[in-house]
Amino acid sequence: MKDSPMKKQLLSKLDRKSGGAGGGLHDEFQVSAKGRIMIEEIDEDGQVVGVLADKKNLVVDGAEHILLRSFAGDTERTLYRNRIPKAANGVSPKYHIRLDKALTEVVSGQSTIAHSPNVIWSGVNEDDFETEYAFNPITLFVKEETSNEPGQVAFSISKTAVTGSVPLQAEIYSGYSNYFIGIGDGVKKEMPLDDTRIIKSGFALDSGKLTATVQGSTLKIEEKLSHVSFLFEKSNKGGQVEIKVNDQAHQTVETYDSNLATGETEDLLVEVSDLDFDSLQKVELTFAGADSGVTGPKIVVKSIETDALQKKDNTLIREFKNFENRFDTVEIYNTMPTPDENGHYVFRLLNFPVVKDSVKLNYDTTSLQEVDEKSKLSSGKFFVDHVRGYVYMSEAMTGLAVTFTTTNEFYEDQRENLLVSKNVTANDVKSGVVGAIDGVNRTFQPSGFVTGIGTVSGVRVYVNGVLTSSGISVAGQNITFSPAPAVGTVIEVEFNYSIPVRSYTLAFKPSSDIKVYDKSQALYDVALATKDLAAAGTAMLNPLNDKEVLISTRVKDGSPIGNIDLTYGTDERPGVPTGYKRAVILKPKKMNEYPWFALDRGEIQFVAEFKENTPMQAVTIREMGLFDGPRLDDSIRGFKNYPVSAFSLVRVAPTRKDTKTGMRVTWTITLTDEDGKSFKG
Repeated sequence: MKDSPMKKQLLSKLDRKSGGAGGGLHDEFQVSAKGRIMIEEIDEDGQVVGVLADKKNLVVDGAEHILLRSFAGDTERTLYRNRIPKAANGVSPKYHIRLDKALTEVVSGQSTIAHSPNVIWSGVNEDDFETEYAFNPITLFVKEETSNEPGQVAFSISKTAVTGSVPLQAEIYSGYSNYFIGIGDGVKKEMPLDDTRIIKSGFALDSGKLTATVQGSTLKIEEKLSHVSFLFEKSNKGGQVEIKVNDQAHQTVETYDSNLATGETEDLLVEVSDLDFDSLQKVELTFAGADSGVTGPKIVVKSIETDALQKKDNTLIREFKNFENRFDTVEIYNTMPTPDENGHYVFRLLNFPVVKDSVKLNYDTTSLQEVDEKSKLSSGKFFVDHVRGYVYMSEAMTGLAVTFTTTNEFYEDQRENLLVSKNVTANDVKSGVVGAIDGVNRTFQPSGFVTGIGTVSGVRVYVNGVLTSSGISVAGQNITFSPAPAVGTVIEVEFNYSIPVRSYTLAFKPSSDIKVYDKSQALYDVALATKDLAAAGTAMLNPLNDKEVLISTRVKDGSPIGNIDLTYGTDERPGVPTGYKRAVILKPKKMNEYPWFALDRGEIQFVAEFKENTPMQAVTIREMGLFDGPRLDDSIRGFKNYPVSAFSLVRVAPTRKDTKTGMRVTWTITLTDEDGKSFKG
C-alpha cells in the first residue's frame, strides 16, 4: 500500500492483534469472513441484463491470507495489459489527450516518453487493439501527430518504429498479487477410502475396499455436500444396505445376486443428490441384513465420490478445458421444416464426429430412441450419422433437447474439384509377372501393375534370381523374351511405378490413423505403400509430408473419386476448442481506488468477466475458484508456472451459461472483527 493514514491504521490494528511480535504481519490477524457470489448475465457492451445466480453467506476460508497477499506487491508477478493495433498496417488511429507537459522529452540525448505509459494508454480506444494480459510486456511505439483539438496532444501508436516515434511500454495492469477466477462443471470427485471424514463402525479397508461382515456396521459422512455416490460390489455373498439422509430413510440397496457365481462380482452405483450444499448433511449406510441362505454375507464399498470441499483442496473438481468432448448441458435443436430428397427431416449437431450411442434426444419429458438404420425410422425414433453429425427423423420437430459426446477426432471435408491432381512414384517395386510360363508364351507384364492406371518405367528382369537383359526387350510394361522361357523358370521384376492420385492437405498434423470416406460414405482402405494407391478405394498419409493425404483416383466400385470426408486425431486439437481461460480480476473504474478493495465498507471485492462464447458452448457452472495465478493452458505470456494457490473454492447451484451469454462474476468477501462488526481499514 502507498503511505497513507489508512495504511498506518491498518498496521497499527494488525500490530495490536499480533501482540507487536517482530514488528511485522502475522497470520494471527483475527477476522471472520462472510461471502457472496453474484453471477450476472451481461451483453456485448458489458451491461447487466439478468442475474444467473446469487449465493449468500458463503464462509471463505483464509480470508485474512487473501487480504494480506492482496496488499503485498510482487515484482515477479506484475501483470501487463498488452495491446496490438488491429489495423493491417500496424498503426492505430490518431488520438487526443490532455497532458500537463509535452508528450516526449530528451534524456541523455535520447527521446523518451515524459509520462507513465498508463497515462498514454488511458487515451486510446480499446476497440482499435487486440488485447492480452501477460507477465511480460510488449513494447510498441508512440508518435506525436498534428493536433486537431486545442490544448490537447495528438498521438498514434504503431507496432514497429517509424520516424519520430519513441518506445511505449505496455500498461502496467497491476503490481499487486494478481487474482484469477476460474469456473467449472464438476459434479463430484473420489474421496479416498481412508479419509478421516468417513466415520466407520464395523467397516474396514480390505484390498482397497471398505468391507463389513457384521450386520449393524455403519459408514457415515457428515459434510456440506449436495451429491454423494457409492459404488457397491454385488455378489452371491451380498446383503441389504439401508441409506439414511439426515436420519431419514432414503433407500434400501440390495447387493446380493444369486445369479452370480462364487467369486464373480458386478458393480452397482447408487447416487444421493440434490442435497443443500449450504447445510451440513449426514449420509449414513447401515449393513441392514442378508438372506438367510447366504453364508458369510458382506457389504463391499469400492469407491465413494462426493462434492464436499476441504481446506486442502487446491483446484476445481473439473475446471473447463481448452478442448472439450463432452456436451452434457442441453442444447435445443429443430429439424429442417421440409424433408430431404429421401423424406427425412434433418438437423446437424454443432460438433462431430460423435461417439456411438452418446447422442440423447428428449422432447418434453419423452426420451427418443436411436435406430441403426434409416429404414427403421418412425415416430419417436432417430438415426445418427456419427461421422458427419447429421440426425435424421421421420417427422419435423422443434424444441429437441440434445446432449452428446464427441470423439477425439477432427473432421474435414473437401469437394472433388478442389482436390489436387498429382503423380506419385513408387520406386523399386518388386513383383512377379502375369502370363503363362509354358515354354511357348513370350510376353509378360508385372503383376504389381494395375492395367490402365499409371505408367511403368525402369523395368529390371530377374530370371531364376539373376538380373538378366540378354534376349529380353521391354516396352512400357510389356516384357518380351526371345526365346520363350522354359517351363519352371522363375521370373521376377523390379520397376518404378508412377501413379496418378488426388491430394488433400490436412489442417493439423495427425496423431492417429486417418479415416477417409468416399462419396457413398464408404471407408477407404489404408494403403501400406505408395504402390497400393493404384488400387481402387485406397488412401494413405504421404511418407514425405505428414499433413498430406494421398487418395486413389477411384472409389471401391471403380467409379471416379467424388467428394471426401476425413477424420483423424491430432494433438494440436484434441477436442472442440472452448476459448476458455481463467478471467483476470478487473481493476476498478475509479483511478484513486486501490485495486479490488472497498475497505471503508470492510469488503474485498473481486470482479471478473467471461465474454460471450467463453466457453464456446452451453455449459453448466457448478463451481468457482479464486486463484493467485492462471493455468499453464491459459498461455499467459511470461507465466513461469509458479505454484498457483486456490484461495477459495465454492460450489454454486447449477447455473446454465448459454453460448452467447456473457457473464460477470462478483465475489465479495465481507470482513468482520471478533465483535461481529465490519472490519474497516
